[in-house]
Amino acid sequence: MKQKILRLAFAAAALFSAAGASAQMRELGPEWGDNDSIRMENFKTFSFYRESYQFKLYDEAAGYLQYLMDAVPKARPEIYHAGVLIYTTKYNASTDEAQKKIYLDSMLMIFDRWIDNFANDPEQGRAYLTRKKALDYMALAGNDREGVNKLLQEAIAADSTMKYPEVVAIYFQQLTDDYKLFESIEADEYIAEYEKLAGLLDSVDTPESAKQRETIDMLAAGSGALDCGTLETIYGPRIEADPENKDLYTAAIGLLQRNQCKGPFYTKVIEGLHKLDPSASTALILAGAFEDNKEYETAIKYLTDALAGDVDPELKENLYVRLAANYLQSGKAQLAANNAKQAIAVNPESGYGYNMLALAYAAGSSACPEGFERQTVYWLVYDNLAKARKLLADDGRDVKNIDADLASYRENFPLKEETFFRGMDEGSTYTVKCGWITGTTTVRTVK
Repeated sequence: MKQKILRLAFAAAALFSAAGASAQMRELGPEWGDNDSIRMENFKTFSFYRESYQFKLYDEAAGYLQYLMDAVPKARPEIYHAGVLIYTTKYNASTDEAQKKIYLDSMLMIFDRWIDNFANDPEQGRAYLTRKKALDYMALAGNDREGVNKLLQEAIAADSTMKYPEVVAIYFQQLTDDYKLFESIEADEYIAEYEKLAGLLDSVDTPESAKQRETIDMLAAGSGALDCGTLETIYGPRIEADPENKDLYTAAIGLLQRNQCKGPFYTKVIEGLHKLDPSASTALILAGAFEDNKEYETAIKYLTDALAGDVDPELKENLYVRLAANYLQSGKAQLAANNAKQAIAVNPESGYGYNMLALAYAAGSSACPEGFERQTVYWLVYDNLAKARKLLADDGRDVKNIDADLASYRENFPLKEETFFRGMDEGSTYTVKCGWITGTTTVRTVK
């Protein structure tokens, strides 16, 4: 005790020498008290508090803490910071569960006072402090899942600018465990929270937010809650009950796509949204769904719908190429060629446009008489494949396929004797006329 008194007396003497006191008084604002005398006394108490904390005299420091929180609640955030550490240390050192509960409640109370008095601090305000409160509590009392989740929810709600997006991922990890391991929440509640949290992360455009969005997507995908059957069970009745709710359709589509659900329910939901809000984007999704099901005529309908909207040149080119592909699959080679030409008109360097035009000519050549006349169409096919090969030089997979096609058509060119008999020179110009297939090409023979 004598050592303690000497220590505190020495600290006070050093702090409140004439020069020190004068300088200190100039720094103390009204948050320390109503007049100079009160402010000085309160600051002395703060100094004793700090000394007690530094010497790990936590019981003594706790007495000063209570006084300072009542007398000068807005003086220094260090008052609360040290208080949290005091009760964290007491909690960790105790083996008495009842006493540990008291220490834990004391820590939470200090955090609440800290937040009340420093919520507007530009660096460590409400968002920072509610986050710290939740994480500190989680570190000490992680088994209290309900309490942890409540504090994490408060932290997320306080962070209106998503400055700490990692808290969202931590909370969603808790929910995933609640759903998958502890089975304490139902699938619809879990999915609803996922949608809400994903929206919060998407509301800001930062690398950290994007990273945490990937994290919750991965957790959701691994939870089993987003399997196709569960999504249909949850969203089917909800859509039937509220068929005019565009947001409901959009949410369902996002989850179905993320889980790669491409069955009848997926198509039904997109069709429902398209009826409510026709757009190029929904038409494209529908076209893709029907393409997957090999329902090419229906896919063509939706691709045509998308093309009728206000679309940029790149999308327009893509739409014409896809229309060409669907017409080709439907056995309508001429219409496929027409749409391929439209793609090339939009973008003269459309490698896929030239590739589709070549395939359309190849399919249409079957209507030409066998022999030389059909072989001249192969020259046109080869020309367009060669253009596609040049323009798609960076796409390894497509280039490999085109190279194989080029080799195949070279093997089916006319023999040199055939062109000689017809008075044609190798490399000369020739105009193909075979039904709807026309074009200028170059005479070539099989090598």
